[in-house]
Amino acid sequence: MQDYITMTIKDICREILKGKIDIRPINNSGKKPCEYCPYKSVCGFDTKFSDNKYKYIDKKQKDQVILEMKEKLENAKF
Repeated sequence: MQDYITMTIKDICREILKGKIDIRPINNSGKKPCEYCPYKSVCGFDTKFSDNKYKYIDKKQKDQVILEMKEKLENAKF
């Protein structure tokens, strides 16, 4: 799991260095973090803009998540 986290952090850093900094708050079963976020005036997230969309996370079993992590590590290019 630690290798997967390290790989994910490196991927995120590469994206940030490329200038890709998307605003993608997670919509968790209708609970929207923007409703209580103290930074909403700073980030400017608004679904009225076509680029502003919530991120939805599929519910999966623990075993499925671990399997997907292993597959991503095996296919990763370091």
